[in-house]
Amino acid sequence: MRTKKHMEGISEAAAQSIAERTTGQSLAILENVLDLAFRQATDEGRPATDDDLYTVLETYLYGEKKEWTQEYYQSVAIHETGHAYVSYLSGDKPTYITLESRGSFGGYMQYANSENTPSRTKGELLGRIRTSLAGRAAEQVFFQEKEAINTGASSDLEHATDYAFQILCTYGMADRLVVLNRQEVLSSPLASDYIKKVNDILTEEYKNTIAIIEEGKDKIREIADVLLKENRLTGAQFEALMEGKSTETKEEK
Repeated sequence: MRTKKHMEGISEAAAQSIAERTTGQSLAILENVLDLAFRQATDEGRPATDDDLYTVLETYLYGEKKEWTQEYYQSVAIHETGHAYVSYLSGDKPTYITLESRGSFGGYMQYANSENTPSRTKGELLGRIRTSLAGRAAEQVFFQEKEAINTGASSDLEHATDYAFQILCTYGMADRLVVLNRQEVLSSPLASDYIKKVNDILTEEYKNTIAIIEEGKDKIREIADVLLKENRLTGAQFEALMEGKSTETKEEK
């Protein structure tokens, strides 16, 4: 960035956020994102900004933004803030939260990079399950039961199920130390036993997640309101809000 002209409007914090979110990506992708952000700003006769960088990365990776109703965005803000809140309390700090709809999703929370984490404990995997379930749990706590049950959590439930199977089959973290392939288990006489154990894990962690959301309801509402105004929060902004510190918004800029 320092070698490029008209990048003075992009902050160190934005550069750090982009670095965290592109772990494992090629340098060519970063070059393309910077070039596109520069062109977009140049076409409008101004220096590139943090928002340009964030928007171009999102568009480059996931496609153009889709527009929905305000009611929908309110639901997504609660859903994604629920993910981020539970993730943060589990020690798995989020690096980016957005309610912008692109591709096949209506918003998402991205974990901080884990390139320096070669292994995970059972407790950390259970934390990932709670984080995956937190979107639906937040909607259940904040909205009526009927509105909370929707198709938006399908991939979250799939991720939670994957983590539960990892605990049981991949890492031998339950009552059986034997490590088995998930597909082999599901096609064997052990299938019903393992499915029950997976469901037991998910049911227990969903109860725990509901309790966490209930306890943090005020803080989740506060952060979701900021997310609604800003459309996106970096990990640093989210952490500042969690700690009760002020964070710079578009209006303050």
